[in-house]
Amino acid sequence: MGILKLTLDQLESRLQSIIEGGAGRLLPSQQRPGGFSDNLILAMQSGIHLDSSGKRMAPNLYSLDVHPALAQTLRDNQDLLDEFANIIWRAGLSDGLYFITSPIIKINADPDLPYQQINVRAWIAPQQVEETNTLALSGSMDTPIPSHAYLILDGKNIFALSQPVINIGRRVDNHIVVEDRRVSRLHAQLRAVQGLYMIFDLDSAGGTFVNGVKLTQCALFSGDVISLAGVELIYGQDTSEAMPPPPGATEPVTPFPK
Repeated sequence: MGILKLTLDQLESRLQSIIEGGAGRLLPSQQRPGGFSDNLILAMQSGIHLDSSGKRMAPNLYSLDVHPALAQTLRDNQDLLDEFANIIWRAGLSDGLYFITSPIIKINADPDLPYQQINVRAWIAPQQVEETNTLALSGSMDTPIPSHAYLILDGKNIFALSQPVINIGRRVDNHIVVEDRRVSRLHAQLRAVQGLYMIFDLDSAGGTFVNGVKLTQCALFSGDVISLAGVELIYGQDTSEAMPPPPGATEPVTPFPK
């Protein structure tokens, strides 16, 4: 799986550090768990189903069964779990699978499990997010908006993101206008979903890529490189109280004109 496998290994190393630095310090020494990343991907692959049209559908809900003392430690590190979920998404897309919603990882406390043992279960949950072709192109939604999120275009123009739905394309009525002939008139859309921004390709001619992987939809995390038919944008989130000083002109995203 190349880069995806390398990223999973790095995430697993971070997970192990969290486990060893959490409640594990209060418990007897345990054998290090092995192959959590592999088990996560195996659960995804084992849960594949064919839909009515013959397309391969991947599980979108993952439960990690863990010792109760470890459960809270993992819940306190939701950002890492979200990164694992995003890697599952990208791994599935690279294998030609599709998800009816972005993958979600839940923690389930099981007192019968030894500390550090993590069992993975996966299944397909009912659809909660609309398909790309039915997404609203404007308006507001009752959903948390990621704080201090922004896009950097051309390495200098920063667009602060503060709307639940943000359209990107060459057409002048988009929230973010990209004046490049390679970009479709209505190319892509950002949408706030469960406290994350997701990017959706809107049947563009040149395609939408995240970190080199062509996709139709994907959850975004700070540092992701988005390519709209070759035009690059960088997605970022600043967790401090204020945005960092921009290297160039700053352009706020504003609602459509009324």
